[in-house]
Amino acid sequence: MKWFCEQMHCHRNTAYGIFERAWVDSYTLMKISIILDYDFFADLSVYYSNYKKQSNSTDLQCFK
Repeated sequence: MKWFCEQMHCHRNTAYGIFERAWVDSYTLMKISIILDYDFFADLSVYYSNYKKQSNSTDLQCFK
């Protein structure tokens, strides 16, 4: 956690807050993706594509 906080330039409490939330803004997700060298946006894109294939609805109940 110390390394992650140093990379994010934030305090430990802030980092824990990021992981405890049900959401994260795209800027923060981009920073985390760069730091961890992992494309979280690609994961979201796959999830979105699969959701659209399975549903013609725009109902977002799955996100509650």
